[in-house]
Amino acid sequence: MAQASQMDWSYISQIERGKRNVGIDILDALAQAVGTSVINLLSPSEDEVSGHGRS
Repeated sequence: MAQASQMDWSYISQIERGKRNVGIDILDALAQAVGTSVINLLSPSEDEVSGHGRS
């Protein structure tokens, strides 16, 4: 994902761990890197909606 989004792996790791806040431009780059849209990236999964997701 780091290579596809042209971001450093350590920056992505900080995002994943909640150590960084990101703007819409970063969200867009990450969404494109995984082949989805920002809205899909931010939407809860079916498991989260049904209460079976990770907490």
